[in-house]
Amino acid sequence: MEIRLWVCKKDISVALEGQQGPDIILSRIGKKLVGHNFETKNQNKMRTVYAWYNQACKKTKLPGVVVMKCNSRDPLALIDFNHFLDLIK
Repeated sequence: MEIRLWVCKKDISVALEGQQGPDIILSRIGKKLVGHNFETKNQNKMRTVYAWYNQACKKTKLPGVVVMKCNSRDPLALIDFNHFLDLIK
């Protein structure tokens, strides 16, 4: 997947495996421009979340949003990554 952002290459890098902190490292300028902290995951056990997202996108032209909650924790909102990038431009 190729992603074009409005930050320079020097303002964004990927953390090394096992490195503590965010998975996508932003410079001071990158943090001001993007304004978010990223933790990335690529796991097969998240199939249920994708099923929920597919359900949210079914029979509509609007972007899908999944709002999920676990017991006493705060709710989370899940959207398509490309839609997220459009929102923060």
